[in-house]
Amino acid sequence: MPELGLRTWPPTPIETERLVLRAAEARDRTALLDLFSSPEVRRA
Repeated sequence: MPELGLRTWPPTPIETERLVLRAAEARDRTALLDLFSSPEVRRA
């Protein structure tokens, strides 16, 4: 396996014109609870 070396944490956000993908933060808690408790999201 290649050497992983030192990594920064949290990782740098990935950004495009329409999206910012970043690590979850405490301020995201309410939105995540709403999302994962939604029957529509949990439907298979």
